[in-house]
Amino acid sequence: MSSDLDIDSPLAEGQAPEKIGKYEISGLLGRGASGLVYKAFDPFVRREVAIKIALQLHDEPKSFSDKDSKDSHASSFFTEARAAGMLNHPNIVALYDAGMEIDLCYIVMEYVDGDTLLPWCHRRGPRMPLEKLLDLMACCARGLDYSHSHGVLHRDIKPSNIMITRSGVPKIMDFSIAEISDRKTPETVTAVGSPLYMSPEQVSRLPLAPTSDLYALGAVMYQLLTGETPFFAPSLPGLFAAIRNLPVPSLQQKRPDLPVEVCNIVTKLLAKKPEDRYPSGKSLADDLARELGQLRHTDSQSSRRSNRDSL
Repeated sequence: MSSDLDIDSPLAEGQAPEKIGKYEISGLLGRGASGLVYKAFDPFVRREVAIKIALQLHDEPKSFSDKDSKDSHASSFFTEARAAGMLNHPNIVALYDAGMEIDLCYIVMEYVDGDTLLPWCHRRGPRMPLEKLLDLMACCARGLDYSHSHGVLHRDIKPSNIMITRSGVPKIMDFSIAEISDRKTPETVTAVGSPLYMSPEQVSRLPLAPTSDLYALGAVMYQLLTGETPFFAPSLPGLFAAIRNLPVPSLQQKRPDLPVEVCNIVTKLLAKKPEDRYPSGKSLADDLARELGQLRHTDSQSSRRSNRDSL
């Protein structure tokens, strides 16, 4: 299970524990937004798992936040356990266990043998085949729709938080800054997340809704298609101003080979106003599936025509 993990981090150089509870630690996978992630083995169930251990409070989290107090750091770690524990979906990494051992906080998750979407996001790297991309994004949209229907906003959708298994199944992970709608006390609205993928309302510290996660998924889709994020600036204020005010650079100009309908889907996802975006992950998944079906039908017709010409 890999993420935007920094294995060369000084924190990762420390000796891994041999066991945490009943779990036998087999090696370090890397460092995530709020903890070190180890590969481990559950001897009772006889399966490999991933264990995330909370970082020390003085360590810098990977995601941007303007609220990094001791209390919020501990809260974010257990928010991930609670949020993931509420969800059971094939496109969301499963949570198996959570606990404390002496002063060590840990959560036990499904071990995903695969990689994140990051390798497909490099500017000069290969672009993902369009059929595969549409299928993956439709699965992620269904996963988000399920999460939202259970009152959980992810708030940090980005390429490194979407794993792809060896068999090609996408799985959303890292709910460390998720927002759970049934909290008894209202949460202070803060700018948290990964800036390049944050929605206009997120950078403006306005209340978020499912459309905010869908905007981030649209930013991921844009990057997969072009190798670039929709907006970039050398400073956070500049980036936030661009996200709030500038139009999204035309996808059709960057990729004239794409079907107009695919460009329209991404444009709708990245609309400035939440009400102009897809209202739910299901409606997005339906459009992606429809476009995928049309693409496969066109490819099938082209293949038959090619075979006939060959004969």
